[in-house]
Amino acid sequence: MIIKGLQQRSKCKICDGNAQLHGVLDFNTSCLSTLPDHAVLPLTGVPIYYHRCENCGLIYTHAFDDWTFDDFKTHIYNDEYVMHDPDFTGARSKSNLELIMSNFEAIKEWRVLDYGGGDGQLAQLLCAEGVDAVGWDPFHLNNHLPTGKFELIVCFEVFEHTPTPVETLMAACDYLKENEGAIFFSTLVNDSTTREGMNHWYIAPRNGHITIHTKQSLEILFRKVGLEVIHFSDSFHMGYNPAGIGN
Repeated sequence: MIIKGLQQRSKCKICDGNAQLHGVLDFNTSCLSTLPDHAVLPLTGVPIYYHRCENCGLIYTHAFDDWTFDDFKTHIYNDEYVMHDPDFTGARSKSNLELIMSNFEAIKEWRVLDYGGGDGQLAQLLCAEGVDAVGWDPFHLNNHLPTGKFELIVCFEVFEHTPTPVETLMAACDYLKENEGAIFFSTLVNDSTTREGMNHWYIAPRNGHITIHTKQSLEILFRKVGLEVIHFSDSFHMGYNPAGIGN
């Protein structure tokens, strides 16, 4: 396992602000590590250092910046991944289906892309409801690249997994219908958890949680592609083009 070395100071991946060293976790720290009934994973001895931006509050690591696709498949998104994210097997897709169908009344009139959607469960469920939906994920459906443009792109638990947040959003926006489309996404922001430091459950390298946002960092990120962000909660957000409203 190749891990990029420690940097005491860094430039934020979103806003280029100054970022200080925030803390360190063993690579085997997962989202379930803080639960009392969860088995303690053995330490790997591989330290993952995180920085926090002094301007926008983004918490991120450089540890995986040089990783290849195969590195992620081997060490994170392998056969043991479901042990650290049990909802991946179906529960999350079902709850997300209900959320989408209950909040987007015109969804059956749109093309929908589930970007970063794992093995395609949500797209299949949407299709069963009569929605024109497809899914794509670099680690599961990499040979099924989408074609054309979409009125709605959904990204559930995607933006915390990328070491290149700007590039990832730009890649998703390549599929967004100009002036008419929106990106509905989930990622837990850390605005109210700064006092927890590295003890917050969402900072979890074994789950691939390597870029933890604030509301401000998301707003700065989406403005880079000409979109504004509305926050429905600390977990659910939407990027949209204000010029497209009513058109």
